[in-house]
Amino acid sequence: MATPQVLRRQQGLAEPTWTSGEDATPIEPPLLWGFMPLEDGWAQVPVPNLSEQIYLDSRVAGSLATAAETSPLLQGAVALGNDHPQVLSRYRQEQPWNLTLTNAAHLDGTWTLASTAAGLELRRIALTLEQPEITLNGLFWLSTGKPRRQDALPDLEDWIAGVRSHPLRTLAPDGGIFPPVLTLTLDTLELSRRSAAEERSSAQLQGWQFTYAVDTTERTWILEDDTERLRLPCCSGWWTRECCRRIASVATAP
Repeated sequence: MATPQVLRRQQGLAEPTWTSGEDATPIEPPLLWGFMPLEDGWAQVPVPNLSEQIYLDSRVAGSLATAAETSPLLQGAVALGNDHPQVLSRYRQEQPWNLTLTNAAHLDGTWTLASTAAGLELRRIALTLEQPEITLNGLFWLSTGKPRRQDALPDLEDWIAGVRSHPLRTLAPDGGIFPPVLTLTLDTLELSRRSAAEERSSAQLQGWQFTYAVDTTERTWILEDDTERLRLPCCSGWWTRECCRRIASVATAP
């Protein structure tokens, strides 16, 4: 809910309203447009114009209650990145980013040891995590400015604060409190550890690629008697059939 809230504030738009029942009408405008900087221009990114209140009024919001309280698998958190000032001052050409792992449903690990004259030496650790809880900053950037009238695009005259990073979080198996309409899937994310000889150890972002598309996961809160709406979680009474098709076509366009 944070991203559409930020975009509305930056673009001077009011929070949308939606009324349930027979008199329900689609949200207007259904989409907000964010602008992601690219090497050779901007990518226009559709963002559903939703709010927490709309989720609550439509009874789509999930529950805060959990079926059972379980102890976290991890003690503390694992944080990787280059966003420490000491690291950024050395690597000024890199974008600041960080990844924080706070929990997982299951973990498998393999520790490889080698026999040396001094005894056993740790050579390699390989971990596989199931349903990790991760927060990732520094990969999804949007402009903080308004589109200009002459070309409908923002500018980067304010090169210090002209773009803002929006955090990405892993999705809970049940969709969480506010099940998303659009999801961002990391198809590739490669990290490497810098030289241990450096004063402060840090991770380096290598190749990464993501897909931004409509979440078509079927969930139990879809209204079965809503014959005027498309049977997708993103549309549960909020948008018309044509608007959902437009979101899908824009979000999955190459």
